[in-house]
Amino acid sequence: MRIALSAWAGQISPVFDSAEHVVFLDIQGEKTLYQINATLQSNSPIERIAELKAFGTDTLICGAVSRALAELVRGSGIRVISFVSGDVGTVLDAFLNGTLPSPELTMPGCWKRRERRRRHGRPVPAGRDASPKK
Repeated sequence: MRIALSAWAGQISPVFDSAEHVVFLDIQGEKTLYQINATLQSNSPIERIAELKAFGTDTLICGAVSRALAELVRGSGIRVISFVSGDVGTVLDAFLNGTLPSPELTMPGCWKRRERRRRHGRPVPAGRDASPKK
């Protein structure tokens, strides 16, 4: 599996729509096989998605992302785990351990809203569903 984490200064980039750097990791089980640090070359949503697809991305982990871009990324077959914050290594460990999303690694103000929607049976808006698939 190949995952992409939008990154800035060792942290998850706050907004994927304008993020420049992505860490691509090839994962097998709970082990990282290799890592590539890349710079996205375009600000165009379609070209950004093409860059993710060119690296063979299965899952994108990012901070905030516009609903339109999240839907385009999902439509291209890439799973989106959004509204994540924290150190890239810590976020990666949580993903590998199946504990992402978690309150500690969610952008401020986003966790309670997400959990309230789930408790009341309302759908979580596009770009905000970070439930791990098994």
